[in-house]
Amino acid sequence: MSDTPKHSAPKHIAEDEMVPTAWPGAFGLYKYSRNAMMVNIGTYVLVFLLSLVVGAIPSLVDQKSSAYLMLNIATNIVSVWFGAALIIVVLRSVAEHKISLNDSLQQGISMFGKYFLQSLLIGLIAFGSLLCFIIPAFIILPRLSLAQYFLFDQNMGITESIKASWEATRGHISKVWGIIGANIVMALLLITIIGIPISIYLLTMYSAANAILYFWIIKHGKATTVTAPVAPDAPISPIK
Repeated sequence: MSDTPKHSAPKHIAEDEMVPTAWPGAFGLYKYSRNAMMVNIGTYVLVFLLSLVVGAIPSLVDQKSSAYLMLNIATNIVSVWFGAALIIVVLRSVAEHKISLNDSLQQGISMFGKYFLQSLLIGLIAFGSLLCFIIPAFIILPRLSLAQYFLFDQNMGITESIKASWEATRGHISKVWGIIGANIVMALLLITIIGIPISIYLLTMYSAANAILYFWIIKHGKATTVTAPVAPDAPISPIK
């Protein structure tokens, strides 16, 4: 019987310059996220701008027309595609692999179905937790924040990736909340005109924070996540 840990790290996992050995705290994580984002910053910005342009299309037509509803549905579907592409770009960046705009969009469309269904299921869980009062929502939702990375990086199933995120964040929930808090602090700069470009820059460079947390837990946080689902030794997802 192999002595390999059940939750072994993917073979392409990033080196310590992208994933810290010791957890640096939410704000200390910024420099690692910035280094990762710079690997594919051009591709990331292009995909993000495309998503903004597509999302703005419905505003160009009369809200009372039938075309408005159809455009809203179409743009929401396309937004899921672009969201999948952004996740792929971030994962590739943390792993220090370049990816082009075309490749990110192609790989994003290949993961579209699974990502859409996972997002829908998480949305239903979020709605259900809110119905059970706000406290359960604050407990449940952060535990699901890494599901997309298990889905994309390890090609897990929809429910399997959600369960993996739940188990992986056990004992690490304060780190998730720390990242959320850091994002809020950076976003507060948006309230001033001069702070808008600074906030946009900081939030963009911090976009890899959750992905780094995902890799960090796999590499260094296994002691508190030993019950996570078995992951393949080599990911078979499009993140290569």
